[in-house]
Amino acid sequence: MYTQVAVKIDIIPKISSGTSQEPTRQYVGKLSFFSNYILFESRMFKFSILRIYLIDYFISNQEKGARVIHIDCVDNNNIPYTVFFGPGGILDGSMNWTITVQNLYQDLIRWKRTNDYTNAKSLEDLTQYEDAYKIYFSLSKSNDCLRVKIKQARSLEEQKRFDDALSIYKNLSMKEDITRVLVLKAIDAADKKDFDLAIMIFNKLGLPNEQKRITLMKADFQEQEQKFDEALEIYKKLGMKDQVERILLIKEKIFEEAYGLS
Repeated sequence: MYTQVAVKIDIIPKISSGTSQEPTRQYVGKLSFFSNYILFESRMFKFSILRIYLIDYFISNQEKGARVIHIDCVDNNNIPYTVFFGPGGILDGSMNWTITVQNLYQDLIRWKRTNDYTNAKSLEDLTQYEDAYKIYFSLSKSNDCLRVKIKQARSLEEQKRFDDALSIYKNLSMKEDITRVLVLKAIDAADKKDFDLAIMIFNKLGLPNEQKRITLMKADFQEQEQKFDEALEIYKKLGMKDQVERILLIKEKIFEEAYGLS
């Protein structure tokens, strides 16, 4: 538990459009900071803050120039509220609002950062990598940003969303992973009979043996589809005379059978 401060608090529910209604609850009480929530307590009312989305700090004309803290938050039921903390005092009996607002503002900032980080870790565990990344980025957590982006890319690979994974690796300048995923993309393309794409990728990567292997797979597939002219052209380009002769014999036999010459 962190510091406790006595505050005047306005709790304003937000309507569906995101705007706030008129203040419906105004209390003076004690604010306590715990690891995963903030608790406001007065004699007749308790209010828990589960997450803070925005913290602002301004001069209030209504409070005769006093500093006021404004936050947008959700309670423990995930209901959105706008909350204003006005002049109060510290529990030791001091009524120096300057000290109180400085301490409270810093505690709110500190608690929000800790809470945001914990939330980001939970989102990461739930594989909601993009949402986790946004929070880590806002907190300037570069190592966490890198880790979650790599996790996201690995997840995209497993889903065979290779282009999305490649986009991440390119942004991170991870050359070995770019090459590795391009190879996976080429293999997947070949499995889907998109031989031209696979051949183009291996050619781009400078892998002639893999390029030739996929080209032979394409020729074999053309034969299975009885597209002998296409297979013949491939074997000619590869300089495979035995295969050229074999295909020519097949074509000749088909011609003879078609015209009753066999």
